[in-house]
Amino acid sequence: MSEESPIPKRMTVKKLGQKVDELQEVVDIIHSDIGELKELLKTMIELQIVKTPEIADSNAAWVDRMYS
Repeated sequence: MSEESPIPKRMTVKKLGQKVDELQEVVDIIHSDIGELKELLKTMIELQIVKTPEIADSNAAWVDRMYS
């Protein structure tokens, strides 16, 4: 009852290229999502500053840094 371990398949250039393409697509999606999250957070901070203006008055350097 000896079980033979399966022989690992070798990575070919074609398969490697496909994997790189898949990875690039995933990286592009993540990059896009992060950009959307950044804009959302910026909007939320702006709304918070409008809602409670004392935040901007007490820490003007922090507020200005958001736009740098």
